[in-house]
Amino acid sequence: MASLFEVDQDALQSLITLVNTYGQDFQTLENQLTPAYTNFDSGFMSPMKPQLEQTWSEVQSLVKQFASKLQEVQTGLQNLQQQAQAVAQVTF
Repeated sequence: MASLFEVDQDALQSLITLVNTYGQDFQTLENQLTPAYTNFDSGFMSPMKPQLEQTWSEVQSLVKQFASKLQEVQTGLQNLQQQAQAVAQVTF
């Protein structure tokens, strides 16, 4: 009889590792992005500056949304791993 819950633990761990690595890399990029923009913006003079600032604000919002979604994925994968490990220990 086939199980209703099957997970390749190694594949799941590989996915968790990859997502965590990507999250760390993204956080590093995020931490460098704002100071770089601020440095650029302090010396930027143009009639287009208000549009650039609006676009930058939108980018920051998207970055925050992405970081939040990435955290949701990380949490979901960790929960799945815990459930899979618990199921693997059940004997009949």
